[in-house]
Amino acid sequence: MAYDLTNATTLSGLINQNLPRRPNQISIKNLTKAFDLKKRAAGQQFSYGDGVKTVEDRIAFKLGQELTDMTNRIYQTIEKMCAEALYNDEVNNYDANGNVIETFSIGLADDHKVARTSSAAWNQSGATILEDIDDWCNIVETDSALPATDVILGAGAKNALRSNDKVLKQLSTNTAKFALIDPQKKEAGGQFLGYTSDGVRLWCCTETYENSAGSKTAMIPDDKVIVLSNEMAANVHFGLIEDIEAGGFVGEIFSKTWETKDPSGIWLKAASAPLALVSQPSALVVADVM
Repeated sequence: MAYDLTNATTLSGLINQNLPRRPNQISIKNLTKAFDLKKRAAGQQFSYGDGVKTVEDRIAFKLGQELTDMTNRIYQTIEKMCAEALYNDEVNNYDANGNVIETFSIGLADDHKVARTSSAAWNQSGATILEDIDDWCNIVETDSALPATDVILGAGAKNALRSNDKVLKQLSTNTAKFALIDPQKKEAGGQFLGYTSDGVRLWCCTETYENSAGSKTAMIPDDKVIVLSNEMAANVHFGLIEDIEAGGFVGEIFSKTWETKDPSGIWLKAASAPLALVSQPSALVVADVM
């Protein structure tokens, strides 16, 4: 089932179009080992090297570590949803088991979807990479009246850009701005490449995730590039998490612990109900460059 979000600039717009009102359901739960710290032999004393002294503090510390891991996994899933919205012109709505139940189009106009093939492909000698970026920035600025600020490349597109002699020659005149890059602050999966002569920032994302088949998959397709404005109206909205004990919770991450008899143990759960929504697709250009 697919829906057009061209005129749905807000969540109320979704409701007015009679679209589904229930966002994605992400839920992770594991048997926690944190409370095992209460178990000890008679006379055994606790000794920890990290400064956490009491058993209760240690349990809270371990629970925090496990919850942080769950939260990071949820945020990576949300990041994948955002990438799908930006690069594929679609918002997938998933159930709690990870199955797609609906797909929404963000309403990206045809002239905001670009393909570079044959001699114009970025990995060909005839490629005009910086001119392409300028053209796409002009589309963003003309149609949205917002400044084009960022270009985000897949790994293959980055390699093509760095292998183009013309690009390297033109970027080499901008060494003062390249000096702002601090290699010590580089984060895994993301890389700041520098600026164009117009001050537009160039980024590469090489982050991966494991798909349902167990294969490692790029978060951003290798051959795709997006140009956007950092003022573009795009948000992740969070819906209601229903829990029989806690009631209704609205926020980014809901968490709880509970005890079961069979299997015997204490469970830790983290859940979220996100919906990625690009409300201003006129400030976005998506290009297939190879």
